[in-house]
Amino acid sequence: MGIRHTAEGPDLTDARGIIPAFPPRPIDASRRPIPISPEEREARRDAALRTLDALDDIPDVDLRGLMEEGMRAIDAARPPGCKLFDKIPDNDAQLWETIK
Repeated sequence: MGIRHTAEGPDLTDARGIIPAFPPRPIDASRRPIPISPEEREARRDAALRTLDALDDIPDVDLRGLMEEGMRAIDAARPPGCKLFDKIPDNDAQLWETIK
C-alpha cells in the first residue's frame, strides 16, 4: 500500500491494488459535463474513496525539516555574503513568508 513509482509516474495503491485514475469529465461545446454511465460514476466514486483511505495511510512528512534542508542546500552553493536565507525563521508563519 502507498505509492508505487512506474515509468509513467507514481501510482497510488491500496490492499486491492493500483487505484485507477480517471481523466477529467468530458464536456460539450457549451462547457457542460457530458453525462457518464452509472457504472463509470460508481467506478469514479470507488476510486475517490479508495484514494482518501490510501492517503490516510501515507506517513506525514516533516515539511518544516524539508524546507530548512532545502534552504541550507541553496545557501551552501552561494558565495559568502550572498546567502538568501541568512536566518531560518523560528515559526512556520515566518518560514512561509520567507519563501513567498
